[in-house]
Amino acid sequence: MGSIKEVKCSGHFASANAKVKSAKGVEKLTVLTYLQVSDNQLTTLDVSNNTALERLNADNNQLTTIDVSKNTELTDLNVFEIQLSTIDLSNNIILTYLHVEYNKLITLDVSYYTA
Repeated sequence: MGSIKEVKCSGHFASANAKVKSAKGVEKLTVLTYLQVSDNQLTTLDVSNNTALERLNADNNQLTTIDVSKNTELTDLNVFEIQLSTIDLSNNIILTYLHVEYNKLITLDVSYYTA
């Protein structure tokens, strides 16, 4: 299971009853570089063991928090329309694409990024 590098599980065209409610087990995919779980009903998502993760799409879910502090290889992060009030990106210094609109964010600190 550790050799899987991409997981795509979009609930975009699924009915409410067919949407993914849990991503349990994804933390065991330690060489995962791309995770797409958009448009589902996830309330939690643990990607702390997915340290090779480069792209994460978790938009349109019911997440209130997401910890990407251990995902230092992350270059693309889509977490729009979830329910985030804070997000710490200080360890994600090679991030090149960030989509966080339609959340409950009051501030977004990107001061650690350079041009």
